[in-house]
Amino acid sequence: MAFGVLALPTVVMGLTFPLLLRRVAGRASVGRHVGRLTAINTLGSIVGSLACAYLLLPFFGSERSLVILGLCFGACGLLLLRDEDQRRWRLVAAALFGIIILGLPRWDMKQMTNGANVYFDTQSPPDELLFVREDVHGGLTSVARRGAVRTLYTNGKFQGNDAHEVIAQRSFAHIPTSFVKRYDRALVIGLGTGTTVGTIATYPFTAIELAEISPAIVEAAEQYFQKPNRGALSDPRVELVMNDGRNVLLLTKHRYDLITIELTSVWFAGAANLYSHEFYELCRQRLAAAGVLQQWVQLHHIRRRDLATVLRTVRRVFPHVALFVSGRQGIVVASPRPLEVTPEHLASLERRPELAATLGGLHLEQLLGRIMLSGEALDRFVRDSEREGGPIISTDENLYLEYATPKGNVMNYFKSYDRTVAMLKTYRPDDLGAQHIKR
Repeated sequence: MAFGVLALPTVVMGLTFPLLLRRVAGRASVGRHVGRLTAINTLGSIVGSLACAYLLLPFFGSERSLVILGLCFGACGLLLLRDEDQRRWRLVAAALFGIIILGLPRWDMKQMTNGANVYFDTQSPPDELLFVREDVHGGLTSVARRGAVRTLYTNGKFQGNDAHEVIAQRSFAHIPTSFVKRYDRALVIGLGTGTTVGTIATYPFTAIELAEISPAIVEAAEQYFQKPNRGALSDPRVELVMNDGRNVLLLTKHRYDLITIELTSVWFAGAANLYSHEFYELCRQRLAAAGVLQQWVQLHHIRRRDLATVLRTVRRVFPHVALFVSGRQGIVVASPRPLEVTPEHLASLERRPELAATLGGLHLEQLLGRIMLSGEALDRFVRDSEREGGPIISTDENLYLEYATPKGNVMNYFKSYDRTVAMLKTYRPDDLGAQHIKR
């Protein structure tokens, strides 16, 4: 269907330049005309790309931008036909004005943002689309309301909500931060709804850097998710950096006590760059001596080999790695130092009223009890996964994860999650929690 829709207009647009060259080929000054046309074509390609990405798309959206560009092509065609073929000119003019008068069918944004393009499944349309923005950085960002629940999407991909998903997003902050020894500086890569950075702000960090690449995500988090993110973007300790998280790490001169990554799924184009050996090496270089890295890894819509590849890659860089399961999500925690904490330390953190308010009646020790694998158990899971072709080391020089993980999207969410967790439980020692909480 995509080919059928795109084939005709792209072929015709591609023919424009060759036809113009043929038009001047018989002239005596052909060299000068070809040079001018080539220069105009090159300059137009550059200006057009920038103008569409940074002017048309943000101001008009892709639907209106396509209409505007289509009308521009039609107008150019009329100008060229006017002096050559009056009959064809009248036909094209009538068609063009007919389209303008009758109008084009409008896109149904509720259908276009329902995630069918991502999960190969549909869900009921939302009661209301509260927010729709397009930009070159994040694509189509939307906030949908179903009943009282607000959900954030990127190109139809679920990014978080203000209901059940808050549990997992708070865990992305509580679980790794419990192991932090010093609270000087933290780096959060990926804003989403802002729930994670809002939870991290309840800890006594001196400074918190937030790296987010999409302005639309920032706008949506500020407008519609103030409650779960606790207004973190207004916290004077939080510094928003509109940049790719990996670039921030490459350029920074800081050392972080915590780096936490709340990114979209690994199969999104470019996301595998944050699951590579080189990226984990970069994180370790930017961590303080006892710093902690946290990274979300999906346990649904993923095959065993792909999950083992992520764990094997991070384990190759960090001597101490643990996998937690909370809110139906996987949480990888890694550090150069042993992941150990005392009950006294956890109790001192819980005495902070703002932190206790984010625990939902639980205790930090209960959250840490959700550990699934670490140490020898994790290594054994990786070794046994070699029977399915063997996990590899993910590097910047291969795109295995980016091309392999989308195959898991055809799986059922709940069945794939339950199957993965049941498999992981067969490797979990009974005393695993006690190995990390020193009494």
